[in-house]
Amino acid sequence: MKKKTFFCGLVVFWSGIIFGQGLDQLAASSAKGVHEFFSRENLVRASIVTFDNFSGLSDMTAHKFYQLLVSKLESDARIRFTDLMINFNQNRGEFNLGNVSGLNYLLYVKLIRNREKLGAGLVVFSKTLDKIVYVQYKEVRLNAGEKRILTIRELGFRSLGFSKVVEMDARQGLLDIKTIQVPSGEYQYFFYYPERIEVFKLDNNQLVKVSFLPLQWGRPYYPVLEFEGKLSVFGIKENLFLTAGGNFSPRSQVFRYQNDQWEAFSTIEFVPFRLIQVNQQYYLAGSKYDLGKNYFVNKIFLKTMENSDFKDGKIFEKKIPEFYALDFASDKGTLMSIHMIDRKYQYRFFASDFEERTTEKNKRGSCLNALGGNWLAISDYSRGTDTLFFYKIENGSRNLVYQNRVSGEILFISAGRWKSFRGFWILIKRVQKNDTGFYLEFWRKGEESRVDPEAEKLRG
Repeated sequence: MKKKTFFCGLVVFWSGIIFGQGLDQLAASSAKGVHEFFSRENLVRASIVTFDNFSGLSDMTAHKFYQLLVSKLESDARIRFTDLMINFNQNRGEFNLGNVSGLNYLLYVKLIRNREKLGAGLVVFSKTLDKIVYVQYKEVRLNAGEKRILTIRELGFRSLGFSKVVEMDARQGLLDIKTIQVPSGEYQYFFYYPERIEVFKLDNNQLVKVSFLPLQWGRPYYPVLEFEGKLSVFGIKENLFLTAGGNFSPRSQVFRYQNDQWEAFSTIEFVPFRLIQVNQQYYLAGSKYDLGKNYFVNKIFLKTMENSDFKDGKIFEKKIPEFYALDFASDKGTLMSIHMIDRKYQYRFFASDFEERTTEKNKRGSCLNALGGNWLAISDYSRGTDTLFFYKIENGSRNLVYQNRVSGEILFISAGRWKSFRGFWILIKRVQKNDTGFYLEFWRKGEESRVDPEAEKLRG
Protein backbone atom coordinates (compact mmCIF):
# COMPACT_ATOMS: atom_id res chain seq x y z
CA MET A 1 0.00 0.00 0.00
CA LYS A 2 2.84 2.42 0.80
CA LYS A 3 4.41 1.82 -2.61
CA LYS A 4 1.15 2.56 -4.37
CA THR A 5 0.61 5.75 -2.35
CA PHE A 6 4.15 6.90 -3.12
CA PHE A 7 3.60 6.29 -6.85
CA CYS A 8 0.35 8.28 -6.84
CA GLY A 9 2.06 11.14 -5.06
CA LEU A 10 4.97 11.04 -7.51
CA VAL A 11 2.62 11.25 -10.51
CA VAL A 12 0.74 14.20 -9.01
CA PHE A 13 4.02 15.96 -8.13
CA TRP A 14 5.53 15.56 -11.60
CA SER A 15 2.24 16.41 -13.34
CA GLY A 16 2.24 19.77 -11.55
CA ILE A 17 5.77 20.48 -12.80
CA ILE A 18 5.28 19.20 -16.36
CA PHE A 19 1.98 20.97 -16.90
CA GLY A 20 3.11 24.22 -15.26
CA GLN A 21 4.30 25.94 -18.40
CA GLY A 22 1.45 24.71 -20.61
CA LEU A 23 -1.19 25.67 -18.03
CA ASP A 24 0.27 29.15 -17.67
CA GLN A 25 0.27 29.66 -21.44
CA LEU A 26 -3.33 28.46 -21.73
CA ALA A 27 -4.46 30.64 -18.81
CA ALA A 28 -2.68 33.68 -20.27
CA SER A 29 -4.21 33.13 -23.71
CA SER A 30 -7.71 32.67 -22.24
CA ALA A 31 -7.40 35.77 -20.03
CA LYS A 32 -6.11 37.85 -22.95
CA GLY A 33 -9.26 37.10 -24.94
CA VAL A 34 -11.44 38.23 -22.03
CA HIS A 35 -9.35 41.38 -21.55
CA GLU A 36 -9.78 42.28 -25.23
CA PHE A 37 -13.52 41.69 -25.09
CA PHE A 38 -13.90 44.03 -22.11
CA SER A 39 -11.43 46.62 -23.45
CA ARG A 40 -14.18 49.17 -24.10
CA GLU A 41 -15.80 48.75 -20.68
CA ASN A 42 -14.99 51.13 -17.82
CA LEU A 43 -15.81 48.79 -14.95
CA VAL A 44 -16.81 45.15 -15.16
CA ARG A 45 -18.04 43.05 -12.26
CA ALA A 46 -17.58 39.42 -13.24
CA SER A 47 -17.05 35.94 -11.83
CA ILE A 48 -16.59 32.37 -12.97
CA VAL A 49 -19.72 30.46 -11.91
CA THR A 50 -19.12 27.14 -13.71
CA PHE A 51 -15.84 25.30 -14.21
CA ASP A 52 -15.75 21.76 -15.65
CA ASN A 53 -12.74 19.57 -16.33
CA PHE A 54 -13.13 17.13 -19.24
CA SER A 55 -9.42 17.04 -20.09
CA GLY A 56 -8.17 14.03 -18.13
CA LEU A 57 -6.11 16.27 -15.83
CA SER A 58 -6.20 15.59 -12.10
CA ASP A 59 -8.38 17.77 -9.87
CA MET A 60 -5.24 19.34 -8.44
CA THR A 61 -3.85 20.29 -11.87
CA ALA A 62 -7.20 21.56 -13.16
CA HIS A 63 -7.62 23.66 -10.02
CA LYS A 64 -4.16 25.11 -10.62
CA PHE A 65 -5.28 26.25 -14.09
CA TYR A 66 -8.33 27.88 -12.50
CA GLN A 67 -6.11 29.76 -10.04
CA LEU A 68 -3.79 30.93 -12.82
CA LEU A 69 -6.74 32.14 -14.89
CA VAL A 70 -8.27 33.99 -11.93
CA SER A 71 -4.98 35.72 -11.07
CA LYS A 72 -4.64 36.95 -14.67
CA LEU A 73 -8.24 38.18 -14.80
CA GLU A 74 -7.75 40.04 -11.51
CA SER A 75 -4.71 41.83 -12.94
CA ASP A 76 -6.93 43.92 -15.28
CA ALA A 77 -7.97 47.16 -13.57
CA ARG A 78 -11.19 47.27 -15.62
CA ILE A 79 -12.36 43.93 -14.24
CA ARG A 80 -13.51 43.73 -10.64
CA PHE A 81 -13.33 39.96 -10.39
CA THR A 82 -14.90 37.97 -7.54
CA ASP A 83 -13.67 34.44 -6.84
CA LEU A 84 -16.75 32.44 -5.81
CA MET A 85 -15.23 28.93 -5.88
CA ILE A 86 -15.61 27.10 -2.59
CA ASN A 87 -14.42 23.64 -3.66
CA PHE A 88 -13.18 21.65 -6.65
CA ASN A 89 -13.77 17.91 -6.67
CA GLN A 90 -14.42 15.13 -9.22
CA ASN A 91 -13.75 17.38 -12.23
CA ARG A 92 -16.25 20.07 -11.28
CA GLY A 93 -16.09 23.31 -9.34
CA GLU A 94 -18.53 24.25 -6.59
CA PHE A 95 -19.42 27.93 -6.36
CA ASN A 96 -21.20 30.22 -3.92
CA LEU A 97 -23.99 31.31 -6.26
CA GLY A 98 -25.70 33.32 -3.54
CA ASN A 99 -23.31 36.22 -4.21
CA VAL A 100 -23.96 36.87 -7.92
CA SER A 101 -26.54 39.66 -7.51
CA GLY A 102 -23.96 42.43 -7.90
CA LEU A 103 -22.26 40.98 -10.98
CA ASN A 104 -22.66 42.19 -14.58
CA TYR A 105 -21.14 39.14 -16.28
CA LEU A 106 -20.99 35.42 -15.52
CA LEU A 107 -18.25 33.20 -16.97
CA TYR A 108 -18.36 29.50 -17.84
CA VAL A 109 -15.02 27.72 -18.33
CA LYS A 110 -14.43 24.18 -19.59
CA LEU A 111 -11.11 22.33 -19.89
CA ILE A 112 -11.00 19.68 -22.63
CA ARG A 113 -8.42 17.54 -24.39
CA ASN A 114 -8.32 17.37 -28.18
CA ARG A 115 -5.91 14.56 -29.05
CA GLU A 116 -2.47 16.18 -28.55
CA LYS A 117 -3.80 19.55 -27.42
CA LEU A 118 -5.20 20.90 -24.17
CA GLY A 119 -8.05 23.35 -24.72
CA ALA A 120 -10.06 25.84 -22.68
CA GLY A 121 -13.49 27.03 -23.76
CA LEU A 122 -14.90 30.18 -22.19
CA VAL A 123 -18.37 31.71 -22.44
CA VAL A 124 -19.40 35.17 -21.15
CA PHE A 125 -23.04 35.72 -20.16
CA SER A 126 -24.42 39.23 -19.72
CA LYS A 127 -26.95 39.56 -16.90
CA THR A 128 -28.02 42.92 -18.25
CA LEU A 129 -28.82 41.62 -21.74
CA ASP A 130 -29.77 38.15 -20.46
CA LYS A 131 -27.81 36.38 -23.19
CA ILE A 132 -24.39 35.02 -24.16
CA VAL A 133 -22.25 37.86 -25.51
CA TYR A 134 -18.85 36.23 -26.06
CA VAL A 135 -17.47 32.75 -26.79
CA GLN A 136 -13.82 31.78 -27.20
CA TYR A 137 -11.67 28.66 -27.41
CA LYS A 138 -7.91 28.55 -26.83
CA GLU A 139 -5.56 25.57 -26.85
CA VAL A 140 -1.91 24.60 -26.38
CA ARG A 141 -0.09 21.54 -27.73
CA LEU A 142 0.89 18.83 -25.25
CA ASN A 143 4.52 17.79 -25.14
CA ALA A 144 5.70 14.18 -24.73
CA GLY A 145 5.89 14.44 -20.93
CA GLU A 146 2.37 15.82 -20.65
CA LYS A 147 0.99 13.03 -22.86
CA ARG A 148 2.72 10.41 -20.71
CA ILE A 149 1.15 11.87 -17.57
CA LEU A 150 -2.30 11.72 -19.16
CA THR A 151 -1.69 8.13 -20.26
CA ILE A 152 -0.73 7.19 -16.69
CA ARG A 153 -3.86 8.89 -15.38
CA GLU A 154 -6.16 7.08 -17.83
CA LEU A 155 -4.65 3.62 -17.98
CA GLY A 156 -2.11 3.25 -15.19
CA PHE A 157 -4.30 2.43 -12.18
CA ARG A 158 -6.05 -0.78 -13.09
CA SER A 159 -7.91 -1.09 -9.77
CA LEU A 160 -9.51 2.32 -10.29
CA GLY A 161 -10.57 1.64 -13.88
CA PHE A 162 -12.63 -1.08 -15.49
CA SER A 163 -11.06 -4.51 -15.73
CA LYS A 164 -12.13 -7.94 -17.00
CA VAL A 165 -13.04 -10.32 -14.16
CA VAL A 166 -14.79 -13.13 -16.08
CA GLU A 167 -14.34 -14.76 -19.48
CA MET A 168 -16.20 -17.82 -20.77
CA ASP A 169 -16.96 -19.52 -24.07
CA ALA A 170 -20.23 -18.48 -25.69
CA ARG A 171 -22.50 -20.16 -28.19
CA GLN A 172 -22.93 -18.49 -31.58
CA GLY A 173 -26.21 -16.62 -31.91
CA LEU A 174 -26.27 -14.99 -28.46
CA LEU A 175 -28.08 -11.64 -28.89
CA ASP A 176 -28.18 -10.10 -25.41
CA ILE A 177 -27.83 -10.74 -21.67
CA LYS A 178 -29.72 -9.36 -18.69
CA THR A 179 -29.36 -9.95 -14.96
CA ILE A 180 -32.07 -9.49 -12.35
CA GLN A 181 -32.55 -10.24 -8.68
CA VAL A 182 -35.97 -11.86 -8.36
CA PRO A 183 -38.14 -11.38 -5.22
CA SER A 184 -36.67 -14.54 -3.64
CA GLY A 185 -33.28 -12.79 -3.58
CA GLU A 186 -31.69 -15.06 -6.20
CA TYR A 187 -29.88 -13.58 -9.20
CA GLN A 188 -31.02 -14.86 -12.58
CA TYR A 189 -29.07 -14.51 -15.83
CA PHE A 190 -31.00 -14.42 -19.13
CA PHE A 191 -29.20 -15.45 -22.34
CA TYR A 192 -31.23 -14.41 -25.37
CA TYR A 193 -31.13 -16.51 -28.56
CA PRO A 194 -33.58 -16.09 -31.47
CA GLU A 195 -35.45 -19.27 -30.61
CA ARG A 196 -35.46 -19.06 -26.81
CA ILE A 197 -34.23 -17.36 -23.62
CA GLU A 198 -32.08 -19.55 -21.41
CA VAL A 199 -32.25 -18.83 -17.67
CA PHE A 200 -29.17 -19.45 -15.49
CA LYS A 201 -28.27 -19.12 -11.85
CA LEU A 202 -24.83 -18.88 -10.27
CA ASP A 203 -23.54 -21.95 -8.40
CA ASN A 204 -19.94 -21.90 -7.09
CA ASN A 205 -18.76 -19.41 -9.73
CA GLN A 206 -20.43 -21.45 -12.48
CA LEU A 207 -23.54 -20.50 -14.45
CA VAL A 208 -26.00 -23.40 -14.28
CA LYS A 209 -29.02 -23.47 -16.61
CA VAL A 210 -32.24 -23.89 -14.65
CA SER A 211 -34.92 -23.31 -17.32
CA PHE A 212 -35.68 -21.73 -20.67
CA LEU A 213 -38.44 -19.60 -22.19
CA PRO A 214 -39.50 -20.65 -25.71
CA LEU A 215 -40.07 -17.77 -28.12
CA GLN A 216 -43.04 -18.00 -30.49
CA TRP A 217 -42.63 -15.27 -33.11
CA GLY A 218 -45.38 -16.13 -35.55
CA ARG A 219 -45.79 -14.28 -38.83
CA PRO A 220 -44.47 -12.20 -40.43
CA TYR A 221 -40.96 -13.52 -39.74
CA TYR A 222 -38.22 -11.75 -41.70
CA PRO A 223 -35.06 -13.41 -43.07
CA VAL A 224 -31.86 -11.69 -41.90
CA LEU A 225 -28.15 -11.87 -42.66
CA GLU A 226 -27.36 -11.44 -38.97
CA PHE A 227 -29.75 -11.79 -36.05
CA GLU A 228 -30.00 -8.72 -33.78
CA GLY A 229 -32.07 -8.35 -30.63
CA LYS A 230 -32.47 -6.78 -27.21
CA LEU A 231 -33.75 -7.85 -23.81
CA SER A 232 -35.29 -5.57 -21.20
CA VAL A 233 -36.16 -6.28 -17.56
CA PHE A 234 -38.22 -3.85 -15.47
CA GLY A 235 -40.73 -3.66 -12.66
CA ILE A 236 -44.12 -1.92 -12.51
CA LYS A 237 -45.63 -1.76 -9.04
CA GLU A 238 -45.48 -5.36 -7.81
CA ASN A 239 -44.98 -6.93 -11.25
CA LEU A 240 -41.67 -7.90 -12.86
CA PHE A 241 -41.47 -8.09 -16.67
CA LEU A 242 -39.03 -9.41 -19.26
CA THR A 243 -39.26 -8.39 -22.94
CA ALA A 244 -37.47 -9.72 -26.04
CA GLY A 245 -37.43 -8.12 -29.49
CA GLY A 246 -35.40 -8.54 -32.67
CA ASN A 247 -34.84 -7.49 -36.27
CA PHE A 248 -36.72 -10.55 -37.54
CA SER A 249 -40.19 -9.80 -36.10
CA PRO A 250 -42.33 -6.63 -35.86
CA ARG A 251 -43.48 -7.56 -32.34
CA SER A 252 -41.62 -8.05 -29.07
CA GLN A 253 -42.66 -10.73 -26.62
CA VAL A 254 -43.46 -9.93 -22.98
CA PHE A 255 -43.06 -12.31 -20.02
CA ARG A 256 -44.26 -11.73 -16.44
CA TYR A 257 -42.73 -13.21 -13.28
CA GLN A 258 -45.52 -14.84 -11.27
CA ASN A 259 -45.64 -17.69 -8.75
CA ASP A 260 -41.81 -17.97 -8.87
CA GLN A 261 -41.73 -18.55 -12.63
CA TRP A 262 -41.78 -16.65 -15.92
CA GLU A 263 -44.93 -16.86 -18.04
CA ALA A 264 -45.77 -15.54 -21.53
CA PHE A 265 -47.94 -12.46 -20.97
CA SER A 266 -48.34 -10.16 -23.97
CA THR A 267 -46.71 -8.57 -27.03
CA ILE A 268 -45.72 -4.99 -27.90
CA GLU A 269 -45.22 -3.31 -31.28
CA PHE A 270 -41.66 -2.07 -30.72
CA VAL A 271 -38.42 -3.21 -29.05
CA PRO A 272 -38.32 -1.99 -25.41
CA PHE A 273 -34.98 -0.69 -24.12
CA ARG A 274 -35.77 0.57 -20.62
CA LEU A 275 -38.49 1.81 -18.30
CA ILE A 276 -37.76 5.52 -17.72
CA GLN A 277 -39.34 8.36 -15.79
CA VAL A 278 -39.85 11.77 -17.46
CA ASN A 279 -41.67 14.58 -15.64
CA GLN A 280 -42.86 12.09 -13.00
CA GLN A 281 -44.47 9.90 -15.68
CA TYR A 282 -43.27 6.36 -16.41
CA TYR A 283 -42.67 5.34 -20.02
CA LEU A 284 -41.49 2.13 -21.62
CA ALA A 285 -38.91 3.52 -24.07
CA GLY A 286 -37.57 1.80 -27.16
CA SER A 287 -37.51 1.75 -30.95
CA LYS A 288 -38.08 -0.54 -33.96
CA TYR A 289 -35.54 -2.32 -36.12
CA ASP A 290 -35.73 -1.62 -39.82
CA LEU A 291 -37.01 -5.16 -40.31
CA GLY A 292 -34.44 -7.57 -41.64
CA LYS A 293 -31.65 -4.99 -41.09
CA ASN A 294 -29.10 -4.48 -38.32
CA TYR A 295 -30.13 -0.91 -37.43
CA PHE A 296 -33.10 0.92 -35.92
CA VAL A 297 -35.53 3.32 -37.59
CA ASN A 298 -35.46 7.07 -36.97
CA LYS A 299 -37.89 7.10 -34.03
CA ILE A 300 -37.99 6.63 -30.28
CA PHE A 301 -41.26 5.19 -28.96
CA LEU A 302 -42.52 6.10 -25.48
CA LYS A 303 -45.42 4.06 -24.10
CA THR A 304 -47.14 5.32 -20.95
CA MET A 305 -47.09 2.67 -18.22
CA GLU A 306 -49.52 3.75 -15.54
CA ASN A 307 -50.33 0.11 -14.79
CA SER A 308 -49.14 -3.35 -15.76
CA ASP A 309 -51.61 -3.90 -18.62
CA PHE A 310 -49.63 -3.63 -21.87
CA LYS A 311 -52.82 -3.16 -23.87
CA ASP A 312 -53.52 0.23 -22.29
CA GLY A 313 -51.42 3.38 -22.50
CA LYS A 314 -50.61 5.91 -25.19
CA ILE A 315 -47.55 5.67 -27.44
CA PHE A 316 -45.63 8.86 -28.25
CA GLU A 317 -42.95 9.18 -30.92
CA LYS A 318 -39.78 11.26 -31.01
CA LYS A 319 -37.95 11.62 -34.33
CA ILE A 320 -34.19 11.03 -34.29
CA PRO A 321 -31.54 9.82 -36.80
CA GLU A 322 -31.41 6.12 -37.71
CA PHE A 323 -29.03 4.34 -35.37
CA TYR A 324 -27.15 1.15 -34.56
CA ALA A 325 -27.25 1.52 -30.79
CA LEU A 326 -28.98 3.72 -28.23
CA ASP A 327 -29.46 3.71 -24.48
CA PHE A 328 -31.17 5.80 -21.82
CA ALA A 329 -29.05 6.73 -18.80
CA SER A 330 -31.20 7.08 -15.70
CA ASP A 331 -30.73 7.72 -11.99
CA LYS A 332 -33.23 5.69 -9.95
CA GLY A 333 -35.42 5.53 -13.03
CA THR A 334 -35.36 9.27 -13.82
CA LEU A 335 -33.98 9.98 -17.30
CA MET A 336 -30.65 11.85 -17.21
CA SER A 337 -29.34 11.61 -20.78
CA ILE A 338 -29.55 9.62 -24.03
CA HIS A 339 -26.61 8.13 -25.91
CA MET A 340 -26.54 6.97 -29.53
CA ILE A 341 -24.33 5.54 -32.27
CA ASP A 342 -25.91 6.64 -35.56
CA ARG A 343 -25.62 4.94 -38.96
CA LYS A 344 -22.50 6.97 -39.75
CA TYR A 345 -20.87 5.43 -36.63
CA GLN A 346 -20.88 8.81 -34.90
CA TYR A 347 -21.59 9.14 -31.20
CA ARG A 348 -24.46 11.51 -30.35
CA PHE A 349 -25.34 12.86 -26.93
CA PHE A 350 -28.89 13.99 -26.03
CA ALA A 351 -30.00 15.74 -22.86
CA SER A 352 -32.96 14.56 -20.77
CA ASP A 353 -35.26 16.85 -22.79
CA PHE A 354 -34.41 14.75 -25.91
CA GLU A 355 -32.55 17.68 -27.47
CA GLU A 356 -29.22 16.84 -29.10
CA ARG A 357 -26.18 18.44 -27.45
CA THR A 358 -23.07 16.84 -28.99
CA THR A 359 -21.98 14.85 -32.04
CA GLU A 360 -18.45 13.41 -32.05
CA LYS A 361 -16.54 13.60 -35.33
CA ASN A 362 -14.44 10.50 -34.59
CA LYS A 363 -16.14 7.24 -35.53
CA ARG A 364 -17.10 4.73 -32.83
CA GLY A 365 -18.29 1.15 -33.00
CA SER A 366 -21.91 0.05 -33.25
CA CYS A 367 -22.25 -1.01 -29.58
CA LEU A 368 -22.97 1.00 -26.43
CA ASN A 369 -24.81 0.60 -23.13
CA ALA A 370 -25.32 2.64 -19.97
CA LEU A 371 -24.82 1.41 -16.41
CA GLY A 372 -27.58 3.30 -14.61
CA GLY A 373 -26.74 6.99 -14.55
CA ASN A 374 -23.05 6.49 -13.79
CA TRP A 375 -21.14 4.90 -16.68
CA LEU A 376 -21.36 4.44 -20.44
CA ALA A 377 -19.42 1.81 -22.40
CA ILE A 378 -18.83 2.20 -26.17
CA SER A 379 -16.99 0.01 -28.68
CA ASP A 380 -14.47 1.26 -31.25
CA TYR A 381 -14.75 1.57 -35.03
CA SER A 382 -12.38 -1.27 -35.89
CA ARG A 383 -12.14 -4.95 -36.72
CA GLY A 384 -9.90 -7.65 -35.34
CA THR A 385 -8.78 -5.70 -32.27
CA ASP A 386 -11.41 -3.55 -30.59
CA THR A 387 -11.35 -0.94 -27.81
CA LEU A 388 -13.72 -0.34 -24.93
CA PHE A 389 -14.30 3.32 -24.03
CA PHE A 390 -15.76 4.07 -20.60
CA TYR A 391 -17.43 7.45 -20.09
CA LYS A 392 -18.50 8.88 -16.76
CA ILE A 393 -22.00 10.29 -17.30
CA GLU A 394 -23.16 11.37 -13.84
CA ASN A 395 -25.49 14.39 -13.60
CA GLY A 396 -25.95 14.55 -17.36
CA SER A 397 -22.22 15.05 -18.03
CA ARG A 398 -19.98 13.06 -20.38
CA ASN A 399 -16.30 12.48 -19.61
CA LEU A 400 -14.05 9.79 -21.15
CA VAL A 401 -12.00 8.46 -18.24
CA TYR A 402 -10.86 4.96 -19.16
CA GLN A 403 -10.22 2.76 -22.19
CA ASN A 404 -8.90 -0.74 -22.75
CA ARG A 405 -7.92 -2.86 -25.75
CA VAL A 406 -9.98 -5.96 -26.47
CA SER A 407 -8.80 -8.91 -28.55
CA GLY A 408 -11.54 -9.46 -31.13
CA GLU A 409 -14.65 -7.69 -32.42
CA ILE A 410 -17.27 -6.54 -29.90
CA LEU A 411 -20.75 -7.76 -30.92
CA PHE A 412 -22.76 -6.30 -28.04
CA ILE A 413 -22.38 -4.51 -24.69
CA SER A 414 -25.00 -5.00 -21.97
CA ALA A 415 -25.03 -3.59 -18.44
CA GLY A 416 -25.59 -6.23 -15.78
CA ARG A 417 -24.13 -8.08 -12.83
CA TRP A 418 -21.68 -10.78 -11.94
CA LYS A 419 -22.60 -11.99 -8.47
CA SER A 420 -23.53 -8.70 -6.76
CA PHE A 421 -21.10 -6.51 -8.70
CA ARG A 422 -22.36 -4.08 -11.33
CA GLY A 423 -20.61 -3.83 -14.69
CA PHE A 424 -20.84 -4.65 -18.40
CA TRP A 425 -21.25 -7.94 -20.28
CA ILE A 426 -19.27 -7.94 -23.55
CA LEU A 427 -19.70 -10.51 -26.34
CA ILE A 428 -16.57 -10.81 -28.49
CA LYS A 429 -15.93 -12.57 -31.80
CA ARG A 430 -12.36 -13.72 -32.44
CA VAL A 431 -11.12 -15.05 -35.76
CA GLN A 432 -7.83 -16.97 -35.71
CA LYS A 433 -6.76 -18.57 -38.99
CA ASN A 434 -9.75 -20.72 -39.95
CA ASP A 435 -11.28 -20.81 -36.49
CA THR A 436 -13.98 -18.43 -35.22
CA GLY A 437 -14.73 -18.31 -31.51
CA PHE A 438 -17.26 -16.38 -29.39
CA TYR A 439 -16.39 -15.28 -25.86
CA LEU A 440 -18.39 -13.62 -23.12
CA GLU A 441 -16.60 -11.26 -20.74
CA PHE A 442 -17.70 -9.29 -17.70
CA TRP A 443 -16.01 -5.97 -16.91
CA ARG A 444 -16.42 -4.10 -13.68
CA LYS A 445 -14.89 -1.07 -12.03
CA GLY A 446 -12.60 -1.77 -9.10
CA GLU A 447 -14.36 0.59 -6.70
CA GLU A 448 -17.90 0.26 -8.11
CA SER A 449 -20.50 -0.12 -5.39
CA ARG A 450 -22.34 -3.38 -4.99
CA VAL A 451 -25.59 -1.47 -4.53
CA ASP A 452 -27.61 -1.03 -7.73
CA PRO A 453 -30.17 1.80 -7.38
CA GLU A 454 -32.25 0.38 -10.24
CA ALA A 455 -32.34 -3.09 -8.66
CA GLU A 456 -33.23 -1.61 -5.27
CA LYS A 457 -36.09 0.25 -6.93
CA LEU A 458 -37.34 -2.93 -8.62
CA ARG A 459 -37.25 -4.86 -5.35
CA GLY A 460 -39.16 -2.03 -3.68
